Amino acid sequence: RLRISSRSLRAEGFYVVPVHPWMSEVMNVTTEDDRLARAGARHLRGVYRKGQGTRTFLLSCESLSGDPRSGYLNAPAVAANLANATGAFDVTILLFLRRQDFFLESFYLQTIHEGRSWSFREFQDSLEKGAFNWTYLLSAFETQFSHEKIIVLPYLGDTERSWSAVAAFGQAIGAQILAGSVIDTPHNRSYSFVGLELARRCNRNLTPD
Repeated sequence: RLRISSRSLRAEGFYVVPVHPWMSEVMNVTTEDDRLARAGARHLRGVYRKGQGTRTFLLSCESLSGDPRSGYLNAPAVAANLANATGAFDVTILLFLRRQDFFLESFYLQTIHEGRSWSFREFQDSLEKGAFNWTYLLSAFETQFSHEKIIVLPYLGDTERSWSAVAAFGQAIGAQILAGSVIDTPHNRSYSFVGLELARRCNRNLTPD
């Protein structure tokens, strides 16, 4: 939605930063990576030159939170690399946090959709200690950017059908074109119990061919 509204946002003083490969690479880091930091810094400096005169630059990319497959345990390395890439700028981090039970259910169902056949208990047992700990995730970014530079918003799409992530984001940053957005958050239909068991058995016994 940010890219679709980029012209209107520009009129309000916001410049949407184009997605770049270094952002996806950052998701998987486990240590500080000078190459990635330099790539990120080059990209951001180039965007800044194009958007001179703009008061706020918006960078939105889920991969910059860390690797969900690890339960975001690599968040400290992700935050450190992001801080190194954005060192020349005054950065504020905005994070949407989803209730862990809803998040884990959704993540588990995604693994079934991708072909796994395990039970939810097996899925839970596979998680490393400390995985999907939002306090740990927030602390990683607070360490790099300070508490005052972190804005946390609840993700309410699981319980409030009229809630809009875009509108909540727009209200938080003062972007009127986004703040007035109507429902935009996708509400994926979940498996029924029978549907889940059928999918698991198909995944276990059928091949992609």
